[in-house]
Amino acid sequence: ERREPALDVGFGGNSGQQPVLHRILRKDIAERRRNDAAEAVIVQRVDRGLTRGTAAEIAPGQQDLRAAIGILVEREVVARLALGVEQAQVILTDSQAIADEAQDYFGLPAERFVVAPLGVAERFHPREADTISAVLKAHAVQAREYFLCVGTLEPRKNLSLALRAHALLPEAVRERFPLLIVGMAGWQREQFSDELRQALASGNVCLLGYLPDEQVAQLLAGARALIFPSLYEGFGLPVLEAMASGTPVVVTRSSA
Repeated sequence: ERREPALDVGFGGNSGQQPVLHRILRKDIAERRRNDAAEAVIVQRVDRGLTRGTAAEIAPGQQDLRAAIGILVEREVVARLALGVEQAQVILTDSQAIADEAQDYFGLPAERFVVAPLGVAERFHPREADTISAVLKAHAVQAREYFLCVGTLEPRKNLSLALRAHALLPEAVRERFPLLIVGMAGWQREQFSDELRQALASGNVCLLGYLPDEQVAQLLAGARALIFPSLYEGFGLPVLEAMASGTPVVVTRSSA
């Protein structure tokens, strides 16, 4: 079954250009098919390949095809988001930073947005070392003698910066204060996989992967500091959770 190529929504920072969403979402697909014939071919290949399972099966040897798939998926997501934003009477965000960005991106008035900041779960609170000793022992660390990173392993979390910063510490400090990394594997993690492997080989960095919420809360309460060098955050909930746990936070000066 042939699918229509995704709409090229290609916009940003268009405040003052209403009705920009109407114009974008009502582009004529037939015109897109004539002007972007090559893209339509990629869409067909993607459709066929995805029925078999992996992007690698779509067109072996074409190194840029995965990137093309990513672009098409992103366009489709943004198109659907734009339609939803246009139809919504109220748009709820969890930070003022995201509300401001969305207002500028979609060219919408501020009164359409309501900001409802997030809170923290009751499990995030200061804890005595003896109450979290089992978790600390399981990961071979002592209370207040390790740094902690929490978040999905993806480029925007900027894990590379945390790894480089830890590597710059004197060897004795690195050995006394290892860096523990908690989080699931995310998209484009291959961008820093070599750097991560090298850090893990040093013995002073530990990748714990996904952990249950209670274990994360205990590790957060026992850490010397939460290292949170994200390039982009909509809210940055781990920062608030660390503060509630009585743990200092090292952050970058970007996004929310």
